[in-house]
Amino acid sequence: MSSEDSPVIVHAHLFKNAGSTIDWILKKNFKWAFLDDRNDDRMRMEPGYMGEVLRENKGLKAISSHSIRLPLADVPGYRFHLLFFLRHPVARVRSVYDFERKQNAKTPGAVKAKELSFSEYVRWRLRDDVPKTIRNFHTSYLTACVPGRLGLSSNELLKSAINLIECTPLVGLVEYFDASMAYFKCELENDFPGIDLSYEIQNSSRGAPVCVADSVKRVRDDLGESLYAQFLEKNEADLLLYNAAEEILKARWKLGVGQA
Repeated sequence: MSSEDSPVIVHAHLFKNAGSTIDWILKKNFKWAFLDDRNDDRMRMEPGYMGEVLRENKGLKAISSHSIRLPLADVPGYRFHLLFFLRHPVARVRSVYDFERKQNAKTPGAVKAKELSFSEYVRWRLRDDVPKTIRNFHTSYLTACVPGRLGLSSNELLKSAINLIECTPLVGLVEYFDASMAYFKCELENDFPGIDLSYEIQNSSRGAPVCVADSVKRVRDDLGESLYAQFLEKNEADLLLYNAAEEILKARWKLGVGQA
């Protein structure tokens, strides 16, 4: 990588992790030089697709996709700033349901959310034959393209996901959004002087944000002890990942405790 390589922000838009707000910020800053890529199958399956997009869209400063291949592969001539957010998996699950319930779509999740109560929806989503939208979603996303992934244990995948967080400056937590953005600005200012990371919340499924403890209590009460225990079991890696990320990022940001 050379200092003459073109810097590009790559936003890995994890579902229901404040991604629409990040895209709004990037669009506000870069206008035509921001691309919200929706060719998910090609992005997910073709290692060379990112390079193709950049060559066909000269001058891009930022690209966002729900299906970024991680860890990122190098593309000659470009220097990437990978950016993504994590969210507490228990706090996230209600947001997933609320979004799919109101979504104007015919995806299996949107259809089921309209048919089922919250607890019924969670029970359906926890099935192994249903996409991993609420089952260790973060760990799965962050390790999707790790070499030999299918032969790795869950603990090895977790370690790989934690390593990616340690090596990526632009990792944020939804529960610490403002602290995340303040740190991002410092990291990006050199390559993008004057970047404005102020924001208006986009695509929020609920009202005012609540603390993690309140979100957990609400979900636990709604699911009942048995189903809640099943949910925790199916998200063991993600809970460990979130706790590790919180420690790493608080140290990185020099945050105090008790801010979420």
